[in-house]
Amino acid sequence: MSGIIERLEAGERSNELDVLIECALKGCRANNAGTKVIYTESDGSENTHWARDWSLRPDSTISALKARGV
Repeated sequence: MSGIIERLEAGERSNELDVLIECALKGCRANNAGTKVIYTESDGSENTHWARDWSLRPDSTISALKARGV
């Protein structure tokens, strides 16, 4: 997870980065390809989704990451 904030500050915008950010903020995990996020429900079922476009709003995303201690 290291380097996420630095990558955002450098201007990177990508789905790969969005997946890393969502995993850091939401406690999910990436699929094997690293292109989507997987949420595990309390009953053990898994739901796969596209990550939010976190990298399109770098200022608010960086603030959220810093608040989580990433």
